[in-house]
Amino acid sequence: MALGCARWLKACCLLALLCISFAPCAAERVVQIRPGDYQVFLTHWTPDGAPLCAVMQTEAQWSRVLHPAAVMWRNKHFAPPANFWKDHAVVLLGRSVFGTNNTRHVFRLESVTRGSGTLTLAVHFEPPHASSYKMGWFIAVAVNKPLPQQIAFVENGALLCTLGPGPARWLSPVAH
Repeated sequence: MALGCARWLKACCLLALLCISFAPCAAERVVQIRPGDYQVFLTHWTPDGAPLCAVMQTEAQWSRVLHPAAVMWRNKHFAPPANFWKDHAVVLLGRSVFGTNNTRHVFRLESVTRGSGTLTLAVHFEPPHASSYKMGWFIAVAVNKPLPQQIAFVENGALLCTLGPGPARWLSPVAH
């Protein structure tokens, strides 16, 4: 009986190793940044029905996408500390959504993978029901540098946008 269990365990381990070695992408270790982690609001962009895709590698890029929010009786930072940007970047997907008190279900992180020269952020998006106002809402993750050549944004299984190399290709569409 013990010999049968050992063979079964060995077969399972070999199968797992085989699956891992042929995997096209590797899961990326990330830290999710939630809208309430910093005292900021998402910039405005046009068209507001389009998603805002951003890759921020510097504090200046962060400040162009996320602006300080003046709020009384709260003392949160406006951005990650300066030394954060040495080893990390932030990948952000923003949407203009109807206002709601329950924002926990608007975005859900599905995966972040790195492979074949691409980092892919995959999320589930569930827009809130119609209400009397709209607001910018986002999901963001901190990832390790260096970044690959392309960053792909996938929402509900569909490719939304891809950002490529170069200083002008880190934000789509253009924010104002």
